[in-house]
Amino acid sequence: MGDAKTAVKRLSKELRALHKAAESHPNLWAQPLENNILEWHFLIHGPTGSPYEGGVYHGQIIFGDQFPFKPPAIRMLTPSGRFVVGSDLCLSMSNCKCHLLCVAGVGTKLYVQ
Repeated sequence: MGDAKTAVKRLSKELRALHKAAESHPNLWAQPLENNILEWHFLIHGPTGSPYEGGVYHGQIIFGDQFPFKPPAIRMLTPSGRFVVGSDLCLSMSNCKCHLLCVAGVGTKLYVQ
């Protein structure tokens, strides 16, 4: 098991940035578990005019002890017709594609519409 100090420090910084930017992104909410900053849950409200309009989609991000040097696992927990529930999403910033860090600000990456 790696030293999680770096991961905790980075995620604390990301959480502060996410809270500051919350008003700019009303369709997104993300928060770590109270007792585990390495596990986050997020909600995405379907954007107006999209096929997902009116939907609320719940997902999970699991950061390992080696974050930000290894990417997180990201999965959807709500059916949307687009993603398989409970399966890791393949994103350039997730553990599905191991690029040497495309995770330069997970909060920023989550905001992509």
